[in-house]
Amino acid sequence: MIGASAGAAPPKLLAQVLPYELATWRNRAQRRRALPAGVSFVYGGPWGPDSGPDWRTHVWRNRPCCFLHFDVFRRPPGRQFIPSGVRPAVVGGKRGLLKEAGGYGMISGSGNADLYFGNHDRFLWREGGDFYVASLHYFGRRDTRALLNRLVRELRPAAALATTP
Repeated sequence: MIGASAGAAPPKLLAQVLPYELATWRNRAQRRRALPAGVSFVYGGPWGPDSGPDWRTHVWRNRPCCFLHFDVFRRPPGRQFIPSGVRPAVVGGKRGLLKEAGGYGMISGSGNADLYFGNHDRFLWREGGDFYVASLHYFGRRDTRALLNRLVRELRPAAALATTP
């Protein structure tokens, strides 16, 4: 694997369910009934401004050979936050809004932290009456967009996956 020592195992993939934020639940019973908001897939670790003074020499490690962070989730009710600077776009065959990463740091390009990772390209769309966002860690303008396009195109409803042999 590129970026790893010879003979080293590839980074371990972590997939986890993303719950709605606690602030969106009015009480404990509502929390128990809440459906998962989405899923997060990650392996490796990012290199950015908070990684040390030589972080730029390692930024190539943000590519999928060494690191990947992709989230897709249903935006919580009442939290239809749309980051500033979005533009209409078609990603993975879906029409929606795209907010490109502000760079490698966690803060968005506008200088303000927002609801989503500022170092991710974020695609927001509506499907079946629900609002969704897909978020992919930045590793270069063209290549990040190309992979986000492919990942969104390949998304399938969870119910459809359960019936696949």
